Formats: sequence, C-alpha cells, structure tokens
Amino acid sequence: MAETCHQMAWVDMGEVKRIGVIRTKHLSGGNALSSALLGSSDGITWTELTRLDPSAISAVHYRFDVPVHLRYIGVKHYVKKGNWKKVFVWEISAYDKHGQWGPPQPSSPQTVTMATLLGVNGIWGWQENKYSDTLQSPSSGPRLYSQVANHARNYHNMDWDILDPDNIPDYTKMSYGSGTEVHKWLNWDREYQAWRNASLTVHVSIQFTPKMFPLERWDDPHKAGETYGQAFAAHFGPSGNGLVTAVECGNEPWDYPADFYRQVLDGFATQVKNTDPKLLVLPAAYQAYDPSTEHHDSGNYIGARVPLKTAAHIDVINTHVYSFVRRHDGVRITVHPEHPESEFNSIRNILRWRDFNMPGKPVWVTEWGWDSSGSGEDCLATECVSEMAQALYAVRGLMLLGRYGVQRATWYFYANDRQCDTLFCRSGLTGSKHTGFKKKAVFLALQTLLHHLGDYRFLDVITEKDTSYIYTLGSSTNSSPTHIIGWRPVGAHNTQELNATFTLNASPQKAWLVNGNSATGLEVPVPCVNNGKWIMSVSSAPIIVQLN
Repeated sequence: MAETCHQMAWVDMGEVKRIGVIRTKHLSGGNALSSALLGSSDGITWTELTRLDPSAISAVHYRFDVPVHLRYIGVKHYVKKGNWKKVFVWEISAYDKHGQWGPPQPSSPQTVTMATLLGVNGIWGWQENKYSDTLQSPSSGPRLYSQVANHARNYHNMDWDILDPDNIPDYTKMSYGSGTEVHKWLNWDREYQAWRNASLTVHVSIQFTPKMFPLERWDDPHKAGETYGQAFAAHFGPSGNGLVTAVECGNEPWDYPADFYRQVLDGFATQVKNTDPKLLVLPAAYQAYDPSTEHHDSGNYIGARVPLKTAAHIDVINTHVYSFVRRHDGVRITVHPEHPESEFNSIRNILRWRDFNMPGKPVWVTEWGWDSSGSGEDCLATECVSEMAQALYAVRGLMLLGRYGVQRATWYFYANDRQCDTLFCRSGLTGSKHTGFKKKAVFLALQTLLHHLGDYRFLDVITEKDTSYIYTLGSSTNSSPTHIIGWRPVGAHNTQELNATFTLNASPQKAWLVNGNSATGLEVPVPCVNNGKWIMSVSSAPIIVQLN
C-alpha cells in the first residue's frame, strides 16, 4: 500500500497525558482497505499503536497493557483506489486506566442483606397465561421464583389499562371485577395479591412506548402523567390497598424525546407523592456515562431526562446494567462482570451522577443478567455465554452490586422465552414453560449464595486485584465479619486455581464452592491460616468461607 493513499484525522489534547484506554468510532463507509490507531507526543513522530477494523460499526476500545504518554491521537484509513472514496472518523476519546467508567468508589457496608438485595423481573401469569393465584405449585409462577427473590418487578403495560394516554384508569371499577377499559377480564389486584401471597414484594414498572402510544396521541404529557400517577397511587399504594411498594414512570421509554419524558415524569412523580407519600417513585432506567446517546427524538442519558426540579418527588435512582463489551470488529458480546471494558462498570457512573445531583437517593438496578443456553434450550446470540458462566457471573455480579451499595438488584428474566433463542430470550433463571420451568445452574448458584449469605450483608473489601476479589460479610447489627467470599475475576472457562494471600484476624470453620450444581454448593477444605495469614485457593467459581 503506497503511503500516499491514506487519510488521517487526529486530536490534540493540549499536553502530554498518561493514557490507559482509547475509544474510537471509525466506520470507514466501506472505502478503507485497513485502518490504524496512531499516537504521538509531539505531532511529528507518529507510532502505530494497533490496527483497527474499518468495518466496525460501533465504538471500540483499545486498552494498553502499560499506559502510554501521548498528546496526539489519530486514526489513519488506507483508502481503496477509485473516485469519491470518502472515509470517516466519528470519535476519538482517551481515558486513564479506568476507561469511561472511572475509578471504583470506595466501599462501605451494605444497608440491606443479600436476600433483600435480590429480586426478579416477571410478568402477568409468569408464562402460564392465567392468574398467578391459580399457580400454587412451587415449580412455577411466583412460588417458584420467590425461592431466590425477595421482590418481583412487573412490566405493567399502560395500554392494558387505558385506550388513550390522556384517559384516567378506573381501578375501582377493575377491583369490582369489571376489568379495565382495554381488557374486561383484567384485575391487577388479583395478580399482585398472588405475588404478595408468595412472599414477593411487588415493584411495578409502568411501561409505555411509541408503539403503544405515539407522541401525537399525548394531548398533554404533564397532565397525562398526573392523572395516571394519581389513580395508580390512590389504588395500589400503601395508603390504598397496599399491594405495590414501588412504581416506575416507564421502563425504557428511550424512543421518546427528552422534553416529552421530563413532562410525563414530573406530572407522574408529583401526583404519586401528593397522593401517597409512602409509595416509592422511580424514573425510568437511564445511564450516566454517555450523553451523546441523546438525539432530538430519542436517548437514554439520565442528565437529559430526569430534571433536578423533580428530585423532591423521586425516591430512587433507576438503571439497567448488562455486561456488554464490543470486540475490535464492533460485534457485541457479554463477559464477566469485572472485565475492565464491561458496561457492568457503568454502575460507577450512575453513582457519581447520583452523588452530585441527588445525593442520598438509593440506587436500584432494575435489570441485570446474562443470556445462556441450558435446560435443553439453545442460546444463539453473540451475547450468549455458557450455562455455567451465567451461574458464576450472577453470583459475582450480585456481590459487586452489593459492594457498590445498590439496594435492589432485579434479575432479568424469570424464565427463558418460549418463542426465540437470541438476546434477552435466554436470560431466565429457569427454562421456559416448554421445559417445565426447569431450574438452570444460575438458579441453583443464587440459591447457594442465599443459603449461606442471604441473612448477611457486604462489609468490606479485602482485595480487588486482577488475581482475586475477596470480600467480608457480616450481620446487619454487627461490624465483625462472619463470612468471606472470594473468586478470580476471569472468564468462567478459565478454571485455573491460584492462591490468594491476605491478613484477616479470624479462622475458617467451613467452606463451600458455588458451582451451580446444587442449592447448597460443594463443601471443600477450608483455607490455610497461620497467625492471621491466609492462603486461600480461588478460581472463577466463588468460594464462601464461614468464620469461627
């Protein structure tokens, strides 16, 4: 390739900086033979840092094994021969070793137990297509999933209640058996009571989308939010029939304009709190790491959609975190939750946004999880992981969310979908109805965690290194550790064991490996301890140690 057949774009950071991660969006439009990432400290002598895939559609990250010192960063496209062969560079960003997520926050003891932390996302009828009070068996419906979940979050579709977003739902009429104006058979009281009877706290996400209600159908978005919020709170809130403890204004209403959503949220949140102050209010789920997602008609950046003037009427900050990573060819995959490029780390960004804008508000992760094969159902998306990986990552991910002080973590989804085998269709704790809701390894792994640690809370970090993560846990009334949990922050396929050494003034009593094969784990030999010096074997599968 002749050196003259290239085009290059670069950025000048103003001074030499220590760079750990570079993010580029460089789709060439099909006109580049190859592409490269270059760096320079003086703008004269350039060094090729890595080759780039010119066909990568999404932004990709390049991480340096050892941080480099650069002032200039460039992308060079080697252009195909021909007329009008335009190439593009859309974005160049540089970060320290923590990337776009920033450094992890210092840890502090949890305010809730691990059992209280974990919930599950469900739907009306739990795939049985009938009311949940008819599902009395512990092998399906809410009584199955309450074996691992403290709370359940329902996708409560607004278009099941009203024909037009400006209409007022009549829940009193519904409670008398006359249904809603959309479904004459529907009675949410009956459904939510069955969830409560199965020992699940009920959390509702009012779901509305442009497919349900296009923008032009909303005559007065603020008024529509007010009327729906007032009716819902009056009927379902703790001061009403008490079936619902928390309600969200939307799930992922990301295809509406930001100004529209702000109006709906302000009306909704204000009237819910005016009607029943005890009913917890959440905005829809948003992220705090990428403002560029906002466009004139869509977006999911929290800073654009949750106004500070509404903060007084919001009880909880809401986000979704999945462990997505883009390969260098732009293809999205899922990885272990500690991976430095994983979007799971975006919990750090939402915490920073919370601390600056709405300090003191709890953070709930209302969706998180991994898709996997299992229970005889294949998973065919690029984001799919193995059944064992899903199980191990779930336990490790829950521990991470507890370590960051998240107060609710609601797994997506309760069961595999019956009709598809791609992303979000195989994220279930169990197989679909076709399998008889057979428990997957992830269900058993979470049962193991809760069996040993459900009544305890995260206390402190012993270590968070590339070689091992080790945390202490204890009771909600005492700061002394009663258990430790440790693992290697690597992919599940990596089964190599390493010895972690640390100091802890306690002695081990029993130990169990979380392997997803049973509800109590596999009992294993306790670590070696001599005068408070521990040597503990850790692998990708977490080990729980009970202390004397």
